[in-house]
Amino acid sequence: MRLTAASLPAYHYLWLKDVIGFDPRRHCAAGLLGGYRREVRAGLTALAVAIPAPPGSVLYLCGVSRYALNLHAPLRVRDGATAHIQIPGTAAEIEILGAELLRVPGIGDVQGAELWPKAWRTCRNWLWGVQHFRNGRAPACPGPAPDRHPLSI
Repeated sequence: MRLTAASLPAYHYLWLKDVIGFDPRRHCAAGLLGGYRREVRAGLTALAVAIPAPPGSVLYLCGVSRYALNLHAPLRVRDGATAHIQIPGTAAEIEILGAELLRVPGIGDVQGAELWPKAWRTCRNWLWGVQHFRNGRAPACPGPAPDRHPLSI
């Protein structure tokens, strides 16, 4: 898989992670189980990297700045595929050779998401993890109220 972008915004966080599992008790990157790829990180102003990964592998590319401008790109490695990702808030794009882009669902696409705290139900990493690993059905929220942090109860 090869990622190319002539320019990138100044993301606070920028990461690419192999995704081998999902922990719905956690949101953001912590909920997506797997290792980070060192080739993609905050501070990059452009991308031109080859990422070795066998066909069928799933990776998640994420760039965080402000919610509306965050980059979310779950990818499945597939020989011969090409994905073009519009970088939010810019005219630039990322071209990915050798992978297909997977859909990130909205909150309305995930059954039970509305019962989770806002930090979970608005987290696109979490929504994608529920869709991809749990067939779009969120587990029961472990806390008594959606405004409480479920891991602190």
